[in-house]
Amino acid sequence: MAFDAIILGGGIIGSFAAYHLSSRGVSVALVDDGRGGATAAAAGMLSPSFEIAHEQPEASYAQVLRDALGLWDEAAAALADDPLTAFGYRRDGVYGAGFSAPPAGCEPLDADHRFGRFLEAPSVWAEAEGSVEPLLLRKVLRQHAERSGARLITGHAVRGEGPSVSVAGETLTADTLIVTAGSHSDPSVTPVRGQAVLMQLDPQDEGAVPAVVRSSKVYFCPRRDNLVYIGATEEWPEDQVADPLPPVLNEALRLLPCLERARIVERFDGLRPFIGRSGPRIDWADQGVLVAFGHHRNGVLLSPWTARRIGDLLGL
Repeated sequence: MAFDAIILGGGIIGSFAAYHLSSRGVSVALVDDGRGGATAAAAGMLSPSFEIAHEQPEASYAQVLRDALGLWDEAAAALADDPLTAFGYRRDGVYGAGFSAPPAGCEPLDADHRFGRFLEAPSVWAEAEGSVEPLLLRKVLRQHAERSGARLITGHAVRGEGPSVSVAGETLTADTLIVTAGSHSDPSVTPVRGQAVLMQLDPQDEGAVPAVVRSSKVYFCPRRDNLVYIGATEEWPEDQVADPLPPVLNEALRLLPCLERARIVERFDGLRPFIGRSGPRIDWADQGVLVAFGHHRNGVLLSPWTARRIGDLLGL
């Protein structure tokens, strides 16, 4: 079967690209191997200030992260009448606890500021930042893409000659193959493992995490129904051990003692694709083959920016 574009990789990057291209009249096949990847374990923070402080990227990439945040209001409004309900989109600030100096883009909080039930009250915040729920967002993106004519195909893809793949015995051809398979995209990618948990707060602790809170060791992302996403490990291949999550949970419990009454609902495990401090690679790799990978910790933040960049490379 023939398409204008085949997108190989069904995470948040591939799904946003499928939505963006199909809404502009491009016939798209989105191929998802079902392995989950980074999206399955992503916190969904839209937090360039804290990420820049953590990652220390090259200056040009730091600016890309800031620019990417500026695309989110428009993108969210185009996807849903109520983005908070549809996929957890919120821009009510990201708060930092235990920072001796505010990361660039953050402001200090007053000493008497009260916030949730954290033992160590946040001392800095980034007013315009926030978060989104990645798996809900991916679902909405795919719904929009399919309404625009995109075809979602689940299965292991085998690359053929040029811009073609074979999935479950079916050969798909296209003018362009777009590889957005995260850590599985290319041998140059280093897979950095991240583990996190989703916890159900006790009813008496409702509102204990009213917005995203970050320390240097752990972060908390509020979800609907009194749930909190808590993460995450950052395990490079040479450092991976069987279960590095307990230290993260111990730090979370220190900062938020009411977690003693919470229960773990789900554990997450994903691989973040890292290629360098200059950001992802988004360009032509071969005739008819375009690649977009290496987003590391910022795939969700960069997803609308990446989709636009792919569109630009296709002349849309």
